[in-house]
Amino acid sequence: MQKLLSITYLNKEYRVIIEHKSMRHKSIRFRLRDGTFMISAPYTVSDKHIVGLLEDKYAPLLIAKEKPPAVGKDFIYLFGSRYYFPEEGQFTFSNGEILAYKNKEEFNKKIRKLYLNIITERVRYYERLMKTKEHTVRVRNMSTRYGTNSKKTNTVCFALALYSYSYPIIDAIIVHELAHDYYFDHSANFYRVVYNFCPDYKQLHKKLRKGEFQ
Repeated sequence: MQKLLSITYLNKEYRVIIEHKSMRHKSIRFRLRDGTFMISAPYTVSDKHIVGLLEDKYAPLLIAKEKPPAVGKDFIYLFGSRYYFPEEGQFTFSNGEILAYKNKEEFNKKIRKLYLNIITERVRYYERLMKTKEHTVRVRNMSTRYGTNSKKTNTVCFALALYSYSYPIIDAIIVHELAHDYYFDHSANFYRVVYNFCPDYKQLHKKLRKGEFQ
């Protein structure tokens, strides 16, 4: 059973969804997703107690950790730069290139195609540099991973969300996935390959996890 409430923190209103259910562990779980607090709690815990914990402790902690949005009502981050993003018309990149579209759906299709072309070019560069085989390159929505490398299909796939990040961050994920051609694990030998071709991998991956696009 779910209940919908709201709280105000630092003059901003947040939705709160509380779900009471049978839980093996009697602890309360707090999450913040897209500006909404998602809370799971045992039936025995009152809503008043949950909201009190949220306001006093968990809201500040979760809000401080929340990643900034890559896309807003009138802006978007692409390849590490923030752009004004009108509903329709045309989109101008920092290099002067123009992308025209009728609506955001068409914009998303064109950006996906552009992203695939760009990331394929960068994969080809690192394949030559790292002396790996050539892969089929794909992009798709992925909520838990930034990239995958399938030995069975000889395919590397990258999360669409990466197109918001700077090229060095994207390159770090490319190097990570291609390094699996040498070691299909995350051993010390694997990371030796990664750091050989991307010395700043640790810092770049930290930026990615924090949602720092530049």
